[in-house]
Amino acid sequence: MQKKQIFKSASGVIIRGEGRDEWNRRYFKFFVRGTEVNIPPFSAEEIIKSPNSLFVELSNTGTSVFSASARNQLLRQLDERKPEAPKFKVVARLGWNSGAFVLPDKIIGQPKDRLEPSFRHLDQPLLAKYRVKGTLKEWQTKIGKLCRGNSRLMFCASLGLTGPILPLVNGPRSGGFQLFGPAESGKTAAAMVTGSIWGCHRAPERRENGFAENWHTTANKVEITALAHNETVLILDETRRAGHTPKERAQVVLDVSFNLAENVEKDRLTNIGSIRGWRLYFLSTSNYSLDQLAHQGSSKLMMLNGVGLLTFRLRLRAMASTRTCISFPTARNSPTLLKSAAENSAGR
Repeated sequence: MQKKQIFKSASGVIIRGEGRDEWNRRYFKFFVRGTEVNIPPFSAEEIIKSPNSLFVELSNTGTSVFSASARNQLLRQLDERKPEAPKFKVVARLGWNSGAFVLPDKIIGQPKDRLEPSFRHLDQPLLAKYRVKGTLKEWQTKIGKLCRGNSRLMFCASLGLTGPILPLVNGPRSGGFQLFGPAESGKTAAAMVTGSIWGCHRAPERRENGFAENWHTTANKVEITALAHNETVLILDETRRAGHTPKERAQVVLDVSFNLAENVEKDRLTNIGSIRGWRLYFLSTSNYSLDQLAHQGSSKLMMLNGVGLLTFRLRLRAMASTRTCISFPTARNSPTLLKSAAENSAGR
């Protein structure tokens, strides 16, 4: 019988085993005696390239790895460690894995293998917004009931549920939808209905937009943003934030939409061993239709029809036809009520 390897350091750090991700990269699982903190696995690549990130995370659990001798001792233990069969499977992206659905803070279902999520490569504020606030009954009462009979709200709520079933889809597993209409017409409120399925931003300055990201920041990190929404849903609020000029805005909408539709990281296309991909639908809000954005920016946004970006009007009118508009019993107050409800009754 093979002797179990558990390495301990003077600082109380224990190496509890190792695992592999879907690209067969090696990871180590650390534990600190006297704490209940669950430390996600560190890859060998992370430790070699940036050992300080390991020491900082260990220090935040309360252990002492401040001295060079303590850090060197831990690195020596790793260096002297004999390779062993993986004890767990490392999950490096959200979504389905081994028969379970993996979120930043939870694994839903009974996975076939022992799973250990490790999402350090993703934007942490993007992951923090996946959370639960309120109950299902509260969501049904405060949000679900307002969607009844409103085609746009019903669509937005349904879109929020598409992510987990995308592996079962035979057709396109990416694409987008754009809600457009004048300011204060309820676009952000409708988008918050979509996002309320998954959570809400934690920071006060971002909470008012629910689960949404903005076009400007997404344009600078399309792939990281997409990976953080794999098999859930991505919401991009207000195309006017995509650039400073009409031409710039049109180009950003075109570039981001095409990048999202590619489903894989551009700079990894030639590196088959580490390609990271995603499956998602995204919802965009705008004061203008694609035709209008294209005309203003002298761009060819209609090319987006080829990647599945569809646009439809959203206009707020009390008791208006739900085929072309979104109607509320109290037109001016309902968007505010929906926004408040989405902040307080969010998540799965």
